[in-house]
Amino acid sequence: MLVNVHTLNTGDEIAQRSHEWLSLAAKLSQEPPFCRPETWIPAMQSLLDQVATEISPAQQAVIFELQDDGGLAGILPLYRKGRKLLTLSENHIDYQDILASNSHDACQLLKTAIDYAVKEKLVFITGHVPEFNFLSDAIRKSLPLKGAWLCKRYFGVCVVADFDLETPDGDGFLRVIPRRQRRKFNSSNNRIKAEDGNFEVLHLWAPEVTEADLEAIGQLHRENQQLRSGESPFADTFFTRYLWLQTQTQKSFLLSLLKKDDELIAFCMGYATENAFYYYITDYDRKHAHLAPGGFLLIATCKFVIDQFNPTHFRLDMLLGSETYKTQWETDHYYVDRIVIIPKALSLLPMAAAYHFAYSLKALKNRILRIGYFAESR
Repeated sequence: MLVNVHTLNTGDEIAQRSHEWLSLAAKLSQEPPFCRPETWIPAMQSLLDQVATEISPAQQAVIFELQDDGGLAGILPLYRKGRKLLTLSENHIDYQDILASNSHDACQLLKTAIDYAVKEKLVFITGHVPEFNFLSDAIRKSLPLKGAWLCKRYFGVCVVADFDLETPDGDGFLRVIPRRQRRKFNSSNNRIKAEDGNFEVLHLWAPEVTEADLEAIGQLHRENQQLRSGESPFADTFFTRYLWLQTQTQKSFLLSLLKKDDELIAFCMGYATENAFYYYITDYDRKHAHLAPGGFLLIATCKFVIDQFNPTHFRLDMLLGSETYKTQWETDHYYVDRIVIIPKALSLLPMAAAYHFAYSLKALKNRILRIGYFAESR
């Protein structure tokens, strides 16, 4: 097998090659949906299109393609920014994976990417790496690295809730969720019905989402961000364009809206499959906080997905973050690490030492405070 490395500079170049990537994805089963080309192609296009006007130093897509006798067999999409080689989990994607049919192929793609980084003396930031996918497995099997140092730290936890449904419909879901969540949903539903005005819930699959919908949820999120620390992702022009391009490619993309007389009250955005909903981003108008519209819309969205696909088992994946409203749902969880691979070069030794020192301190803090997987150690 041969791994080819393609360096692309514009969104148009990405689009020209995307047909082959999407054809491979159609043959392979890969979850979650945001790890698939249908999501990272728009992310890469948005990233490169932004470069021409806003970003310095210049960024390039670096795509590693595994070829076998039957043609394209695997893909590892990365991008280069200055002296760094990065995954797209650095840009509003919770985590990324390698598109491949087996662990051996994934390892070959990652090895080529590490060799490329070492040769070019690039710091390879794999970003957010969950504990269970091809990328994390390939990293483990690549150790110890001969030509590079690896620095790793706990980044976050993804809370999940698994349910066996007595009946494969939305009402069956409502019967098996925690009693506390069911009571909150019924209470919110009753308050909404008692309010003046015309309330409606809309569930929009990707082709039904308009630019006006994205602008409306972006405005709501930016306004509410003033009450929180940090910056809204919608403040980044890359993010809105990335979402819009996804509506053209990612069939699992789902946007739910709660409106009152055409006024946006709350939104819930994520990715829906036949037996799961990946909860990506949400917000609500604080003027209507007494209705608890966020929690109501989350459950309404899950009910909608279940009614669409009628599964007997359903998973709600809250993705990164351990906020209280997420942990109240928890039946299980998985961890996400941040991993940096630094070539063994004298010029990069100070950087390697700095990363090692900082990550060691974070690990010590997590161990003392029993954060992340240290909470489960004995």
